[in-house]
Amino acid sequence: MFIPKGIAQGVSNEDLESHLKKMVANYGEVAKAAANGHLWTKKVTKAADLEATLIEATRMVKEQKMSAWWMS
Repeated sequence: MFIPKGIAQGVSNEDLESHLKKMVANYGEVAKAAANGHLWTKKVTKAADLEATLIEATRMVKEQKMSAWWMS
């Protein structure tokens, strides 16, 4: 079993886990960077916003000739 030394001894598992939960990757932005910015991305957090987002994504694909990716 690994026992940390120094200031790490004072950190609880709960503190560590809550910090790691805040570090969730924004996969849309990662994909956009990999596509050299030629990708439209949007995160949808409410079901009510999904229809407008799909319309916007369709417009971006047709007019801007971009790929589109969204996540909920």
